[in-house]
Amino acid sequence: MAATLPLGLEPINVPVTLSRDGAFVANLTKNSGVWPNGTEVELWFVVDAADLTDPIIWPATIIDSVISWDVPASECLAVIQDGAKNVRLHYNTLLWGKGKVTVK
Repeated sequence: MAATLPLGLEPINVPVTLSRDGAFVANLTKNSGVWPNGTEVELWFVVDAADLTDPIIWPATIIDSVISWDVPASECLAVIQDGAKNVRLHYNTLLWGKGKVTVK
């Protein structure tokens, strides 16, 4: 997925597929340059898209131009067992994307 921040538009579509017995590994690479120091990117998993109470949050690792997640299978299973159906991608304090969680 290209790193584009759609200012003033709807959040980008960010569907996430989780496996009951596998890790979640994903990367976002900036087209040019590096992410600024202090950048924070997180995936928030919630049951109801309208209720952000008690989300499960996965912070990303950011190195130069790459944002990445390498989440163990046990944490993926915890999201599935929590019943999370929706995911939100947060860039610092902005909602950057949102989508549905699919379990395979």
